[in-house]
Amino acid sequence: MTDYNKNASEYGGYTAREFNPEAKKNTFDGNKYAEQSLPSSEYGDYEKTVAKSSPEKKKRKFDIKMFGGFVAAAVVGVAGVSSIASVDLDASIVESAGLYDSVTYEIVLEGGEEAEAVLYNDFTSRTVTLNEGNNVGAFENLKPGLKYTLAVVQKQTLGKKTLTEKTVYTAKEKPYEPVTEWYGVEHYCSCNIDGAFHFTMYFKDERNYYSDFSATLTDEEGNVAVCKFTDELSEEQAIDIINETYLMGNTATLVISCTSTESGSPQKKELYRAEVRI
Repeated sequence: MTDYNKNASEYGGYTAREFNPEAKKNTFDGNKYAEQSLPSSEYGDYEKTVAKSSPEKKKRKFDIKMFGGFVAAAVVGVAGVSSIASVDLDASIVESAGLYDSVTYEIVLEGGEEAEAVLYNDFTSRTVTLNEGNNVGAFENLKPGLKYTLAVVQKQTLGKKTLTEKTVYTAKEKPYEPVTEWYGVEHYCSCNIDGAFHFTMYFKDERNYYSDFSATLTDEEGNVAVCKFTDELSEEQAIDIINETYLMGNTATLVISCTSTESGSPQKKELYRAEVRI
């Protein structure tokens, strides 16, 4: 009987322990894994590096905070400067009116001229430069039936400041405008029948501008006949050219005048002039 243990070297030279492959495979080699850890000297240098970098990071964070505080202070300073006006102005909106497509205003500005009148809403904005003292004007070509804000704004070094403001509405419908118009005259002469020259005036005076009517006939010799008006001016009027004042010739000059207040103060206005037959 062959002794395998005795003659093991003859079959490959393995001992019992080396011949078992599984035993070698499952054996934990501590030195193999210990080689992957950092040497003690290198680990000590790493700790020093971390300890050295921490103060630097803290310093950078502190510098950033200081810079942020400076920026915030600068912004606050700019905002404070924007509210400082170069001069002290006083403004008041004495009167304003919203018409169909315009807004009129009267604004008094005292203390300087660095101000503007601004009319605005969500759709438009209009600006007019104001002078010191009384300012009268109008914003035109607006939309009817809208809400507007009329403001007096002071121009400053940085930004603007509202001194006063008022809400104004344009009219939704175009208002009726009273009419004062002169249309003309119809006339004829019947002196061979009643000795008078007849005429009818056509005009409309809803504003009551016309008053104190007068009508004259002047012949070629300079004789003048004057009309005696009835109470109703739209009725036919007559000038006596036989009994009151005898006019010579076949032609005369007819002039119809009145007193008008269209321009504000009463003034004499000539409404009609023509050469007529008598």
